Amino acid sequence: ENVIHLYFGILILKEQKKILEFTQSDVSNNLKKSKIAYDAKAISGYHLNVMNAESIKLDQKITETNSQMKTLILNLGKIIHRDLSERDVFSVPLQIPVNQSINRPEYKLILVQRALLQQQNKLNSSRAIPKVLAFGQAGYSNPALNFLKDEFQTYYIAGLKLNWNISSLYNLKSDNRISKLNGSITELQEEAFLYKLNLEKTQQEVDADKFLILQGQDKQLVFLLSKIKEASKLQYENGSLTLSEYLKDLNAEEQARLNEVIHRISYLKSLYLNNNLYGNQQ
Repeated sequence: ENVIHLYFGILILKEQKKILEFTQSDVSNNLKKSKIAYDAKAISGYHLNVMNAESIKLDQKITETNSQMKTLILNLGKIIHRDLSERDVFSVPLQIPVNQSINRPEYKLILVQRALLQQQNKLNSSRAIPKVLAFGQAGYSNPALNFLKDEFQTYYIAGLKLNWNISSLYNLKSDNRISKLNGSITELQEEAFLYKLNLEKTQQEVDADKFLILQGQDKQLVFLLSKIKEASKLQYENGSLTLSEYLKDLNAEEQARLNEVIHRISYLKSLYLNNNLYGNQQ
C-alpha cells in the first residue's frame, strides 16, 4: 500500500511540474514583452516588477515540487530496495479492472485455521467411538486345533474384536470445549477482518466514484479557463485589461490543470488500492 501511495504521488508531482513549466513559459514570454515595453517607456516599472515576481513564484513552486518528488522517490527506493532517482522513468499505469476475490494471506490463514479445527473436531469424536475389528487366521499343522489328534490338519479361526478407549470419554468434553473456544476465536478474527475490509472497500469505492466525476468536470473547466486566459492575454496586450486581471485568469487555468492531474491520477490510484486491498495487485 505504501508503494502505491508513493508511486502515484510521484506521478502527480511529475505532471504538476509539467503544468508549472507550461505556465512559466507563458509568464516568461510576457516578461520579455514587458521588458521591451518598459525599455520603450510604454509601461511603468510596476508591470515589469509584477511579471518578475510572478516568474519567481513559479520558480519557487517548481523547486518545491522537485524537492517533494525527490523525497518520494528516495522513500520508494528504500521500500523496494532499489537505487532510484529523478532520472528514472515513472510511467502512468493502465486502468485496471477491480478484482474483489479475497487473496490476502492473513485471510487464507484464517481459512486454514478453520479447516484444521474442523478436522480436530472429527478426530476428537472418533476417539470416543468404539472400534470393532474383524480378524481371521488359517493354517495347516500337526497338531491343529485339536491337540488330541496326532496328524496334520487344516484349520482356521475367525472372530470380532471390540476396542474401546474409555479414557477418551473423560477428555472428550474438555477437548470439545477447547475446540469450540478456538472456533469462536477464529470466527471473530474472520468477522473483524471482513468488517475492516468492507469499511476500506466502501471508502475506496466512494473515492473512485468521486474522482471519476471530478475528471469529467475538470475537462470542461480546463477547456473554459484556457479560452478565458487566451482572451485575457489578448485584451491585456491590447491594453483593455489590467495585468492583475490577466494574471488572475492565468493562475485560475493553472490551478484547474493541477486539479485535473490530481483527480485523474488519484482515480487510477484508487483502483490499484482496491485491488491491493483484496490481495490482487498485479
